[in-house]
Amino acid sequence: RHRLDTRWRVLPRCFGRYEILGLSVSIAEVEEICVASDTLSFDDYLACRALSLTVELFHNSGAFSELTGLLGHFGIHRSEFLHAADSLARAPSSPIADIYDDYLKDNVSKLQATRKALIAEVNAADVVEKHMAGELGSSELYKARAVAHFWRQADLHEVAFAATTLLLTGHGKLDNDISDYLSDLKSLSLTRKQMLHDTEQRSIFSSSFDFPALEALAYQADPRDHVRPEESQLQIAHSTEQHETITTYLKQYGTSIDGLGRLLLRAHVNKLYRSVKASTESVPEHTV
Repeated sequence: RHRLDTRWRVLPRCFGRYEILGLSVSIAEVEEICVASDTLSFDDYLACRALSLTVELFHNSGAFSELTGLLGHFGIHRSEFLHAADSLARAPSSPIADIYDDYLKDNVSKLQATRKALIAEVNAADVVEKHMAGELGSSELYKARAVAHFWRQADLHEVAFAATTLLLTGHGKLDNDISDYLSDLKSLSLTRKQMLHDTEQRSIFSSSFDFPALEALAYQADPRDHVRPEESQLQIAHSTEQHETITTYLKQYGTSIDGLGRLLLRAHVNKLYRSVKASTESVPEHTV
């Protein structure tokens, strides 16, 4: 009745080669999914898949809660932030356009028109081995998340802060003080989030904005009300507990894209961000 158009695919990490009654048998769990209907084109389906990636990169686990908190204080909904981030992220000039392109190609390449065609593909020589080696069969969503969160934080920040600036400007909330705050916030946020697997990285950050106070308010405040008379120094580093947790995960899953994607299945990415506390050091290792 609704002209549902379906495709078949192998579920991520649901495959293997097993010895059964003396025979080596390729086994994979497969599923049938709807990719179009009389009111949803295949292109619209892919746009929805892209939006799901945007939600993962810019919203889930509080990835940019500092920005959504600020926007919320000014009455700007996070749905507006996600819409702006999605448009900017997928634009041809976007610094993460390649992540979206690869992600959508992975979505399409894993689809077969019939179950029979998919089973034939699974049974082809070396296909299951390629799945097991990570060449095939990894979740395209978690693969893209791993690339973005561990290797492309600077590019993520470019998109997220551009979307925030665009929205604040459109709502008449951007002035010189807010621009200065966004500049400091971007430096602080990037220092906390880039190269998350490098637990030895330790930096000193200086700002006249009272970031500990703003963090206590979940950033849902006007930063102009939280300015110190003089700049203060903050130490940015993984805590001992974070160091132990990340080290354990890396030993278990490794640093491949598939391994880092599996790590993110076990830990919310915001739990991996470096902690911020007041610093008493006079000579920092790295100054931001």
